[in-house]
Amino acid sequence: MGEALNLDKDKISAYENAHIVMGKGMMMRFCKALHVRPWEFYIEDDSPLVTDSSEQQQLELFREARELGVAEEVTRYGRYQIEGARRAAAGSVDERLRRGHELLKKHLRKKKSA
Repeated sequence: MGEALNLDKDKISAYENAHIVMGKGMMMRFCKALHVRPWEFYIEDDSPLVTDSSEQQQLELFREARELGVAEEVTRYGRYQIEGARRAAAGSVDERLRRGHELLKKHLRKKKSA
């Protein structure tokens, strides 16, 4: 590692043990040497990871829904979409979306009458 970063073992040890603070430039050098992205240093073993741009979009949408106070409804709608898709797995995408929407409307009607 020291050779890849052009650092002696004492300097590497100081970074490893947080005896010195790692700046952005040094962090990027470590990342390049280790073939990782900077954010990977901050992930716990059991943390879910966003693996592609589609998941990132979904996460951003959920955060926006949470800010607007409608996260529970958005999650419920998503679950109904998935349930509808499972039921209509052999059907077209439009049919699956229609069925998911119907399930949500049915649930909302039940909720209103309760």
